[in-house]
Amino acid sequence: MLTKKLGTYDLDIVDVKEFKSYYYDHKDNFSSTSFNSYLKAVDIPPKFFKEQPEETQKELLDNRELFVATRKKYADKVIVVLKTEEKILNACRLGKDEVELRYEKLKNISEVGNKFEHRSFYKDGYITYIVSSDMKNNKENNVLVIDFPIMLNKPVVIHKATYALPNDDSVVPVEHIHYIESEEIDLYVDYKDIKSAIEDKEDFLEKEFKKENENILREVDVVSIALVEANVIPKSYVEKVANHINSNLKSGFLDTSKLESFVLDFDEDLKSYKQVTNLRKVDGTEINKLLASEGFKKLMEEEESLV
Repeated sequence: MLTKKLGTYDLDIVDVKEFKSYYYDHKDNFSSTSFNSYLKAVDIPPKFFKEQPEETQKELLDNRELFVATRKKYADKVIVVLKTEEKILNACRLGKDEVELRYEKLKNISEVGNKFEHRSFYKDGYITYIVSSDMKNNKENNVLVIDFPIMLNKPVVIHKATYALPNDDSVVPVEHIHYIESEEIDLYVDYKDIKSAIEDKEDFLEKEFKKENENILREVDVVSIALVEANVIPKSYVEKVANHINSNLKSGFLDTSKLESFVLDFDEDLKSYKQVTNLRKVDGTEINKLLASEGFKKLMEEEESLV
């Protein structure tokens, strides 16, 4: 087994044929998520495994050890185990050569300046870094948000974004990260490593841009439904978002800028990488266009006919 450092995390690189011994050596360090993913790495159904008595579990592991050792499917494969000093966070199976190649492309993330780790999505294989210049309070600062594949098994995504810092100590701070443009990066074609990819985008940090603001002349509950149709918020959040907008819309019309701000208030409520990414891509102007579209009007007519 090898252990590689990636940012502030450790990756244990376990030969797939040694999966059983690693399992017993670290049995008490697995989280529920990482336990499931570790078993899946050798194609053991976690739910079935957990339902078995201890003796049967041992037999399953013994049988899988023999199976893995003789099947071509597992040849030259390793299990990448993401961990901290005390806890295993996730695991996945990759080719041994693939691990080396990806690690070499990603390892100099530690050399990127003006960055901090903002959020972790261990279950989804990502952590997010924010790269900035000199950020100021009470301002939408230009930043780069790096979706970094800490498990080595996902692509790098770089978002050009704005980051609004909290500026009122009297309330619970709500950070707003708003994605303007997102790009999946192919480190194996376009860049020599992660550092060069980030440096290529850093001119965005100094740019200035203005966005037109529009009034939204529709009922708030209808706007919330449009957010679901645009895949910005989960369907279960329709009522939550509508209530939040109504309770915070003190005067005047709802407009595209306010809508974006209200939606971004839910960033920390969502836990999955995909949901957070969708939320941060909210575009008030596009929602306004959707509200006026014939397709959405037809959808609302169908909804009303069912009431």
